[in-house]
Order: sequence, then C-alpha cells, then structure tokens
Amino acid sequence: MEFSSPAGDFILDTQAKDPVVLISGGVGLTPMVSMLNTIAEKQPDRKVTYIHAAINGRHHAMKEHVARLASQNGNIQSFVCYESPTEEDRRDQSFDKEGFIDRYG
Repeated sequence: MEFSSPAGDFILDTQAKDPVVLISGGVGLTPMVSMLNTIAEKQPDRKVTYIHAAINGRHHAMKEHVARLASQNGNIQSFVCYESPTEEDRRDQSFDKEGFIDRYG
C-alpha cells in the first residue's frame, strides 16, 4: 500500500449516511477537523473514525477539541498515533499507538 501527499478536492458529502474515515498528520488536520465538526453538528448519527498522527502531545493541535467531540458523541471514534511520545504522553495514556500510521493501525 502506498501513500502520497494530499491532493485533489476535500469535499464532505453531507447527504451520504455511509461511515467516514478521516486521516490527518501534523498541521494537516485542519480540513479533517472541520469535516468532523460538520458531521458532529449536522449528522450526529453518522459513524466517524478520525485517525491523527503527530510527533507527540506537545505538537498535537486541537487535541482537546477532538477528544471532547468523541466523548460527547458515541459515533465518533478517535485514534491517535505519536511518533515520539513524551513521558507525559505515556503517563497520561494520551495516544493509541507509538510510531507511524500503517495498515495495522
């Protein structure tokens, strides 16, 4: 499986009811969080899996916002991957996987 940089149009079909998977890394989360906000507001019954990768918790923008959305809506699942978690990240168990996003999680 090969990955590349984002390209093309980022459009969320708000008429569809299919589950959505949103994947972002670093500061590239802005359009994905915008789509997540839209789904939470306009389609709260739509299932969403949001996967985000960052260096660690110190570099994880909008972390609390996404966690709050997921805690308030059972249809939103958040998965966080840190390349190099800090000791604080480990102590707080604030991530799901160490390393990089791959096909296994």
